[in-house]
Amino acid sequence: MRNIRSVLERVKLPWLLVALLVVCVSDPFGILNGAYSEDSYSQMRSELKKTKNPIVLPVGSWNDFYSLEYNDYWRKEVGGEFVERTYGEVLDAASLGDDFFNQYLHTKGVTHILVPLSTYENSAISHKFGSRGSIEIQLASPYFTFVTTSNGPYPAALLKVGKEIVAEVDTTNSSYEINWKNTDWRFYTKQTKFAEVGLYNYSFSDFYQWGPDVSWYFDLSPERSNVLEVAFTSTSANLNQVNVQLVLVSAYGPNAPEHVISVKTNKYDETKTLSPNNPGVFTFKLQAGESAKIFNVTPCRLPSDFEPTDLSINKICFGVSKLFISPETQAE
Repeated sequence: MRNIRSVLERVKLPWLLVALLVVCVSDPFGILNGAYSEDSYSQMRSELKKTKNPIVLPVGSWNDFYSLEYNDYWRKEVGGEFVERTYGEVLDAASLGDDFFNQYLHTKGVTHILVPLSTYENSAISHKFGSRGSIEIQLASPYFTFVTTSNGPYPAALLKVGKEIVAEVDTTNSSYEINWKNTDWRFYTKQTKFAEVGLYNYSFSDFYQWGPDVSWYFDLSPERSNVLEVAFTSTSANLNQVNVQLVLVSAYGPNAPEHVISVKTNKYDETKTLSPNNPGVFTFKLQAGESAKIFNVTPCRLPSDFEPTDLSINKICFGVSKLFISPETQAE
């Protein structure tokens, strides 16, 4: 994949234009003025003129962020790290809930967001849990108002940020991290495959080991403890303690057996029975540096016990579906 230097050398741009390139990337309506770009964004530009000093933030779901035109263009030119150099902060804020994200956008002066049409049609910005919590930002009132869409090969929707919702937390620092223990990185990490297609062109595909909706946890003892641990760390004073909602599901398939799970922290201990139509929702608090441990009360089963065609030799315990994190408000 080409780096910034090779790109600039290829198009014979002086290094003094690097700063200009960086500025352009933050303006999805001021770059890539090709035939379809100009036409597809013309209505959005007209709508933005109605707002004084508009600032547009491009954001997407886990699998369509690069469906936005300039994201796709610059990833192919200089790589995803360049495109996403400040995107982590945006996702951190989004992972702390609708109210927090609304206040974050107002703090940054963002007036509109630009999302891929696929995200808009799903009515939410969605990301699976990983090193941060699950993201499900609702693209509706009172948080956003629909403005218009673009057409062409990169269809997108422009949404206006709703009025500021007063939150009782400080949004200036939303940095935190979730660490998963007694499992491997594939359990919680989005993977990206890319292949070169022709000269200076690439195709990309994003995927999760178990898909975007759940991650399955297996009993690999005695080689590995079958107690899944979720640790929360943060250096932000406003995230010294957070609210956690953990959603666990029973083994896959309508014939999955009931399974008893216990979740424990320093001040919380609750046991629930999981079944195919009855996920377990555990709600508790975590302080920075603290962890929650998920114990299997009943034995984990071989998949062949309930799905005869599945000959996997690993005993399946449960699935993690969602992990929502929200800041503790002063009222709490």
